[in-house]
Amino acid sequence: MTELKEIRLFFEPKSGTNVNHNEMFKHYAGSWLDGFDAEWGGAISMNELDKVGDVLEPVYQFILREPSPACKDYLEEYVDRNTLHGYYVHMYTQHHNQNLAHHKVFG
Repeated sequence: MTELKEIRLFFEPKSGTNVNHNEMFKHYAGSWLDGFDAEWGGAISMNELDKVGDVLEPVYQFILREPSPACKDYLEEYVDRNTLHGYYVHMYTQHHNQNLAHHKVFG
């Protein structure tokens, strides 16, 4: 397996979650990810087939570039243990010379 190029976390709102202000979500999730070297990726379009629900609110992303295997493992454990209230968290991974791939959904 090649080294990881990046991990992308997509935040899909659950039913009843209505956060559609970019800066508010950036602060909310940025605080939740404190300690990880994650950069804000803004609002994005997400493949409907990967979504868990049918909420049309914005999907946001944070990006971790060149994470170590230990960082990926710890991030998975952290997200699994510390659900971000109101969101499904989708983890996508990309290895060098490969396409971004849907890895896991939390929440």
